[in-house]
Amino acid sequence: MRIRGRKIPSFLWVGLADVLLFLVLFFLANTFYAGTPYYSTIIALVILVALLVPFFYIYQNYRRIKEKERFFPQFLKDLADIYRSGISLVQATYQTSQQNYGPLTPHIRKLAVRLSWGIPFEEAFKLFAKETGSPLIEGATLIILEAFASGGDIPSVLETVAEDIRKLKDLEEERKSHFAPFVGTMYVVFLISIGLSYILLQVLLPEIPVLPSFSMNFTPQGGQNFGGTATIPEYPMKILFLHLLLIQAIISGLIAGIIGEGSWSAGLKHVLIMGFIALLSFQLFILPTDPADRIARTLTKMPLTMNFSVDLGQFYVEHNITAAEVNHYIAGRRSLFGGRNTKIRFNFAQDPQCKLCGTLVEVNSEGVYIKKPVYLSFKVVSNGDGTATIYVR
Repeated sequence: MRIRGRKIPSFLWVGLADVLLFLVLFFLANTFYAGTPYYSTIIALVILVALLVPFFYIYQNYRRIKEKERFFPQFLKDLADIYRSGISLVQATYQTSQQNYGPLTPHIRKLAVRLSWGIPFEEAFKLFAKETGSPLIEGATLIILEAFASGGDIPSVLETVAEDIRKLKDLEEERKSHFAPFVGTMYVVFLISIGLSYILLQVLLPEIPVLPSFSMNFTPQGGQNFGGTATIPEYPMKILFLHLLLIQAIISGLIAGIIGEGSWSAGLKHVLIMGFIALLSFQLFILPTDPADRIARTLTKMPLTMNFSVDLGQFYVEHNITAAEVNHYIAGRRSLFGGRNTKIRFNFAQDPQCKLCGTLVEVNSEGVYIKKPVYLSFKVVSNGDGTATIYVR
């Protein structure tokens, strides 16, 4: 499209399409996922998908330039061979433009047209080099034009430049193959980081809420009440780790591109791959938090023979929580972290402050029954007689 005789650059169209894509995806994310624990992940995914458009545009442009550089030596060699036959340089360029040089072909044909219009060879060749967008081709063109201006042997210069570029491209391929193991190392380190995050967030962090900083209050009757609250919020900690891994994906991906192919543009594909791996791993294995598991962990650690309470905080509950499910998790806690309790008597109870109970949530002694996914808070209270009550609010 043209506006007043000027062609609108393609990157402006790409930018406009990307903005529209982002707005649509952001609207859908707010419509369907706002207020859920998936919201942060979905927003990160929306940003990543929106970045796909400019990343793909930049990377494709980078690949096209590399393809042009790959065909450029063959073009110079063919031009030299035809020029040696005794015809003019303009005619040699025209004959060469009839052959196929991949993405370089349109530029060569445009060069031939300009020469046929009488544009000086130096000016036409400079425009040709500039339009390819390749610094390598522009540098080689300067050498060729210097030889042309000094009246040197043009075919020999063309062949020499072509051979030098071919050797340079061979060195780039050799470097790429040589540094491929280092690029693989970047992926291994990134996967190890995800593995360590899983161990920390899914194995170690859930144990912290049952080892809180306790407060001790003496009752008028001389008894003691012990209570505590989780000192580390689990879900925000997981989101923090996800953001840190996304930052690591960006840095590691760009470094992988620079090491492997000598260009940050080549690292964009690594950024996208690592980013999607991080998002997928967290959403499938780390971000989901099962309140039944957290209740079971607390019950196995609490001193049930004392008046004792632990506020577990808020959870996004999507399915029913029953006593049988909690007992299933308790059985699994016996082999992990030395839970002191193996047989626990407990029941569920509705907290007076539970605003959703009776509407979206039904609570009885056997469990919590969900009509629609909601945020609920849980408090585990030891009654001092070997039993516990799980309050829902």
